[in-house]
This record gives sequence, structure tokens and C-alpha cells, in this order.
Amino acid sequence: FELVRELVGSERYGLAPETRQSLLSLRVFQQMDGAILCLLQQPGGAAGVPPRPWHSLRRCCE
Repeated sequence: FELVRELVGSERYGLAPETRQSLLSLRVFQQMDGAILCLLQQPGGAAGVPPRPWHSLRRCCE
């Protein structure tokens, strides 16, 4: 997703500065940043321990 952000923010593709700013301010970029931060905060699993249920991730990211 960072690649998409870099492509949108690049002057290389001829987008007007206002268009680039509008695209980068879309909520999807903010939500993705939040989801990535949430995932990075999850504790790592230990060998032989079953993975945590999804509800713990959902609670973190809401």
C-alpha cells in the first residue's frame, strides 16, 4: 500500500498538486495506516501456541 501512496504522491505521473493532496487525504489511507499500526502492536505467537482469535484484532482496530 505504501507503493500506491508513493505513486499517487509522485510528480512523475503529471497529477496536479491539488489532485495528489486530495487523493492522499482519502480516508482509505488513514484507515490502512491505523490497521498497520494495530497489526504491529499485536504480540507475536509462540511455537505450539494456537493463533489468537480474530476478535482481538477487531477490538484493537475499531
